[in-house]
Amino acid sequence: DAVDNEPAISEFTVQDVYKKDIPERDELKKIFEACSKYFSEDIRHNEDCVAFYKAAATRISGSSKIRLLEVADYNTRGMMPRDYENFMHIPGNSSKVGLKGGSWGLGKGAFFAASRARIIFLSSLTKANDVFFAGKARLVSRMQNKKEMRGDGTYGLHLQRPVKDTKDIPEMFRRTKAGTSIFVLDFENDEDWDRSMTRSVLSNYWMSIHDGKLQVKVGNTKINRDNLDRLIVDYFGNKSWSDIDNPVPYYNGYLQHGNAKMFSETLPTLGYVEFYVEINEEYPKRVSYHRNTGMRIQTPSHACSVPYAGVFVCKNPEGNQILRNMEDPRHDEWIPKNAKEGEPTKAAMKAYKEMRFFIRESLGKLIDEDSSKYLSINDLEKYLSLPETENEVSGANEGDNPQDDTSNKERGKELGIQSAEAPETSMKFKNLEIINQVKVKGQVTGDGDG
Repeated sequence: DAVDNEPAISEFTVQDVYKKDIPERDELKKIFEACSKYFSEDIRHNEDCVAFYKAAATRISGSSKIRLLEVADYNTRGMMPRDYENFMHIPGNSSKVGLKGGSWGLGKGAFFAASRARIIFLSSLTKANDVFFAGKARLVSRMQNKKEMRGDGTYGLHLQRPVKDTKDIPEMFRRTKAGTSIFVLDFENDEDWDRSMTRSVLSNYWMSIHDGKLQVKVGNTKINRDNLDRLIVDYFGNKSWSDIDNPVPYYNGYLQHGNAKMFSETLPTLGYVEFYVEINEEYPKRVSYHRNTGMRIQTPSHACSVPYAGVFVCKNPEGNQILRNMEDPRHDEWIPKNAKEGEPTKAAMKAYKEMRFFIRESLGKLIDEDSSKYLSINDLEKYLSLPETENEVSGANEGDNPQDDTSNKERGKELGIQSAEAPETSMKFKNLEIINQVKVKGQVTGDGDG
């Protein structure tokens, strides 16, 4: 489904850039200092905030270099205007544009979390040679120049519009091929960053890579269909199969190694679906759920009397869209209440029930076929009151009230809050009027509404 029927390509590159080349660096330093000062006052004193923003102001100062992570995709169409608005300005929306638009389901909070400055830049070039460039900061509300400023800040044109002229884009952010690049300023990494990133790619995108929909390059490591087997063994061969992020049990089942079986059915709401499952004494009784792009969404447990590992994927475009609407901003669960402003839609409820019933029936058939090896007591789970999935414990089943904890809001993990670095405060963003709107293009603002 990628552009020109070629696999999408995603590249993770780290480079050190001169601090003087950061757009509006001096203004950013002032903003960091204002944030630090604001939380040094007695009425709202917060040592974590003070230390966090003092350190950010120090790191961005001077004539040395600062680390920049670029996450770039190719063989994609680039971001359309709606994709850009969703990604940059709508809380909780990561522009779920699938293969052609790029992004591959990475929640935008992950990018902010990787930045010690909580600042990213986005640069996109479409097939029609349209460009979009802008920056965004997630800081805290503060007083600056005797005015109360919001925590969100943007870099771009008046009214938070993106730069659309290539000559106005700083050279290090310019794209030469269609696709999108997200730049993480002051990248928080360690010496092993490329191995950690490769491990995450293998864990979450092995199906996409195996099916030839995606190729990834992390630093100097290329990940494609030809070397996928070897890399999975290298990174996970010695890991426990009960580790939720270990793809080996699911990968083996998907390739139908050993005694793995594949069940398929055309469901009324979801359409054509597949379920791959294998019984193994050491498997974790979990199912790995995937988009039709191959991206892993969740790996919950399903009650069963025998140990197994399963893989579910919906191949129908319409059914896949229903499931995507059931994702939370972090792209790590399918729950009906995520579908629309915290209220489960009829399609989402039907899809969830169909998916759950299909998996239960498939597991039952597998157990029947392998009954000579295992003692199975019919309806044992019913008498023990075991939930069918982990999600049912948290209110995902059809009988629960879905009003609490609406998932269209970004959560702490999505926002990149980490106790060791990011300050936690009781302050909330206020709905302030736009103050002192910036009319000069290419300036950092911290007082807009997004």
